[in-house]
Amino acid sequence: MKQVKILIYSENKTYGERLFWLFHRQKNQALEFYLATSREGFMKTLEKTKMDGVLLDYDLKGEFTDLPRCFWLVPGEARAPDEISMCQKGTEVFREVLNRYEVPEHSEEMPQIICVFSPEGMRDKTEFALGLAADSLERGRVVYLSLAGFPVLFGDELEKLPQLTEEGLTHLVFDLSEKNFEENLERCIFSYEGFDVVMPFWHYKDLLDVEFADLERLITLLIQKAGYHTIIIEMEQLFEYTFQVMELADQIMIPMTDSVFDQIRLNVLRG
Repeated sequence: MKQVKILIYSENKTYGERLFWLFHRQKNQALEFYLATSREGFMKTLEKTKMDGVLLDYDLKGEFTDLPRCFWLVPGEARAPDEISMCQKGTEVFREVLNRYEVPEHSEEMPQIICVFSPEGMRDKTEFALGLAADSLERGRVVYLSLAGFPVLFGDELEKLPQLTEEGLTHLVFDLSEKNFEENLERCIFSYEGFDVVMPFWHYKDLLDVEFADLERLITLLIQKAGYHTIIIEMEQLFEYTFQVMELADQIMIPMTDSVFDQIRLNVLRG
């Protein structure tokens, strides 16, 4: 099957990289995506590789001619046949790309990321996240990881307590070598109710040192190299990267009570 090669050019580097990463997660074998975030990189990529299509920022309209099947990413409502609105979920943008380039949607179920968030460190949140992980097993392999400062390790429910070492999230996040990722992962997980649990950060300070790029890289490796179909991420405190990680999620779950404080938190997250 001939691949349709599409170049994404966005000078908004953050948006371009997220769109590129999301498109790759769809694992549609009929599409191959390239990314440029500068004019120089855009021109070099076009010279080096024959493209079937290009997605560009609307601000660049009129600056280029003779582009292959070009569609413009507009910040508002799409009003022309060659426009795609950026004001929609990334998965919807992907579906529009499939339709515009007449590529069939891939039937295989895509990996999903689910964040379970509550600023209160409570056992109920952990039990909810674990139940969600168990329910997700019907989709395939599941891994659970905690970005909470004081994770709950399920108390007496474990038949054998894991030997907590630095070979957990601390090792996976800060080890820059990807060559032996699967082997390293085996030393950092234990099994619970049929799914895998990554041992938490070794020290609370590690949660302050980690950056969004580190977590995004880990999530990518868990999907692409380890082959997980579902990643459950339990989150608690607000760090600089908290909302960026949430933006990667397909679903965000917030265990709620009837208290006025929970309603306020929900309104804050809704923006």
